[in-house]
Amino acid sequence: MSKSCGGGEWLRNHICLLWQLSFAIDFFEPTPNGNGDGVTGCGVMQKLSALYSALLILAVTSVCDAAFAQKNLNCFNPSMPPMDVIAACDQNIASDSRDAQVYQARGAAWYRMGDYDRAIVDFTQSINIDPKYIRAFYSRGLAWEKKGNLDNALTDFKYFANLDPSFSEVQKAVARVTQALRKSSSDTIKTVIFFGLADPTFRPRDQGKRP
Repeated sequence: MSKSCGGGEWLRNHICLLWQLSFAIDFFEPTPNGNGDGVTGCGVMQKLSALYSALLILAVTSVCDAAFAQKNLNCFNPSMPPMDVIAACDQNIASDSRDAQVYQARGAAWYRMGDYDRAIVDFTQSINIDPKYIRAFYSRGLAWEKKGNLDNALTDFKYFANLDPSFSEVQKAVARVTQALRKSSSDTIKTVIFFGLADPTFRPRDQGKRP
């Protein structure tokens, strides 16, 4: 995942510190030159150069990670109002549209607002970016359940449960939706039997059209 980062002043300060530390090391530590007639500091300088490069990369990575985490802080803060979370996530998506966790966070905010259609779109996008990010399957299942699409909800819950059976909430969700589907099927059968006895020409598709 590519990350743009700021923190230029912090980075400059740390580069200067590393540069100063490099000169504080004794460059002329005796190192055999291979000829048996003297010593040279080249071995130490080569090692120091490699060490300095590694430390510089570490400094740049640290600054990028810190900036990235700070940028996403509001997006991942569920205690904030949903619209504020959505606005923060929108900014993050504008700079990096391939972060599955940002879409998950924005979808959760839409879910809190009761906009289940937009929540499902974001959870699905999160899954498309990273199919291994299974949290989005559970979240999408909850949104499907709220919309009354129990078949899709059960599919997502079962997928999550197969990959992480230790998560008790998804086990409860599977049981809850399974029971709801059975009740719905039972109610349909009872309706068919009732109207079938009253009207031999009745078909299940006619349900809801009768007064």
